[in-house]
Amino acid sequence: MTACSESQDYPVPQEVCGTAVEGSPTVPLLPPGESIDEEYRVREAGSETCWITVDRRRVMILCKDRHPDEVDPLKLAHGVVHQLANPEAVDPGDRAALGDLYQDLSEHARKTYALPHQPFTGSGA
Repeated sequence: MTACSESQDYPVPQEVCGTAVEGSPTVPLLPPGESIDEEYRVREAGSETCWITVDRRRVMILCKDRHPDEVDPLKLAHGVVHQLANPEAVDPGDRAALGDLYQDLSEHARKTYALPHQPFTGSGA
């Protein structure tokens, strides 16, 4: 039986879910533990999901969905992804949306970084 670690005993990945990342921005989102792993799956053309685990416990899910240029990512985030909280436009060129799926955050990340919010209850645009 292994005790829970209070520090990050695993190397911070240089790449997360097929995307290169700077080491330091990823550190605050990852909880203490001994090992980190990811499972990366392409669901369909343009849609990818990646599960990040620390010590075999899911701590983060990253989803990438690509849509034609005529699709507004913020309208899609508000109207289709009902669990996505706090969506906002992000680079490149405001053609992407980023939001929080709070139920999939680790307790460490939720307490440390999650912003208070109200669940999305709108019907979309």
